[in-house]
Amino acid sequence: MSLIRKQSIFGSFIAVFGVILGFLNSGFLQPKILAIETIGLIRVMLSIASVASVFATFGFNTVLVKFFPEAEKNNQARKLLKLYTLTIIAGLILGVTGIYVYLQFIQSKLPEHYFLSTILVFIFYFLLTSFGILLNVFGKVNYVLFVKDVLIKFLFVSFLIALILFDKPEDWLVNSFYGVYMLGALLLLLNTLFVINLKQINSRVQNHEKLNLSKIFPVAFFSLLSASTAIFIKELDILMVTELIDIKATGVYAVMLFFAVLVSVPSRALIGISTVKIGQAWSNNDSKFLTDIYKKTANNQLFIAGLVMVLLNANVYVVLDLMPNGFKFIDGVWVVFWLSLAQFIDMASGVSGQILYYSDKFKVGFYLSVILLICLIGLNYLLIPVYGISGAAFATFLSQLINNFLRWYFLKNTYNLQPFNRSFIIGLIMIGALITIAVLCRPFVQAVDDFLLFILMNFSLLAIFFITIIKTKIAPDLKDRIYMYAKKMKVIK
Repeated sequence: MSLIRKQSIFGSFIAVFGVILGFLNSGFLQPKILAIETIGLIRVMLSIASVASVFATFGFNTVLVKFFPEAEKNNQARKLLKLYTLTIIAGLILGVTGIYVYLQFIQSKLPEHYFLSTILVFIFYFLLTSFGILLNVFGKVNYVLFVKDVLIKFLFVSFLIALILFDKPEDWLVNSFYGVYMLGALLLLLNTLFVINLKQINSRVQNHEKLNLSKIFPVAFFSLLSASTAIFIKELDILMVTELIDIKATGVYAVMLFFAVLVSVPSRALIGISTVKIGQAWSNNDSKFLTDIYKKTANNQLFIAGLVMVLLNANVYVVLDLMPNGFKFIDGVWVVFWLSLAQFIDMASGVSGQILYYSDKFKVGFYLSVILLICLIGLNYLLIPVYGISGAAFATFLSQLINNFLRWYFLKNTYNLQPFNRSFIIGLIMIGALITIAVLCRPFVQAVDDFLLFILMNFSLLAIFFITIIKTKIAPDLKDRIYMYAKKMKVIK
């Protein structure tokens, strides 16, 4: 756990820097420079690439994480990597074909002159994801996080600045931003080859036993089914808003989605590092580690994600006032609320999804996701025509609530894994009270000019939060971290 803690701290710094670049990109430059329709186009292209990438992996991302520790022990790492390479090649062919069919015969809103760019975005996004999984298995989580959360965003900001400096049309950006993912994928590929050579996997003496494909293929199949339903759940709102409303509505939704996703940013490094460790724990039947990490991630993420969610919703009008052309996105205020609440629920559930997907009951993850996907599609068709983008956001919130409840119930009854306790319940009540106060107070703080009210509201929310943490034992890890930083800053001795 100490290694995870150290890596997650460093990863959190990377994530914070990524948030700064993300705000410069999605919260400032895009609203300032691009038309809302252009923002929507870019987001739709990325959603298509994300969905296609999941199908193109054939579920072998999970296979690599789950079986690589065992393959290393049995001197079969090279064989497993060869199999993974073959799936990448086959996935590229499948993905390009599938996207072409989708663009030509199914979707109706994306103009034809963007079809080639969409395919290129998929190719390099898929390679970026695939090489990232490889490096995660080799323990290079923070490097992958740096490329995805910092470098990619920096490159996108650079493209936006180039748009201004060289007086390029917006179509130039839409048709060339695949270069961002191409450069990221190239860096991960070079690092992957370096790590493989460093670990001497190519020169390692291999045994003559074949890989146990009878174990691998069922995991890959159900992982593919589970991951595909999960990505549909994640991207379905973007695609359905586009089809049921228009590209402009997608642009507003996409920008508001960026702010809502900030709730999960502090936990990305922890989840990325934990995923590999969970796969190893199941391989070693280490139930104590699984119980420990489940409880700690749920408790820590409850408070960290909860605080971000509260502050985000309290200051959403101020953010829009600061954002260039922010008035154009005012219809997305409740989108931020429901989507940030959905992110909070997912974070407060700890690593339940990772524990389930790498267990011997991984099929259940698929069954639960299918039920959830059916509900989500129905809710979107029901709510979007009536409530617009706010209806899509509420559908996503409800889907996360159902998904995480069912996952928790199954893990509790099957493996007796239970992350929630009295401290968690008290913390949940506190976060619930704070978000209620934030939503009730925010109409009084709608602009930067409301400076005194802005200070009073945020100071009150932060004071309640930190006093509760310090004066109680509901979050011991967070309390220790606060004292550690306070001593380093010489606030206390």
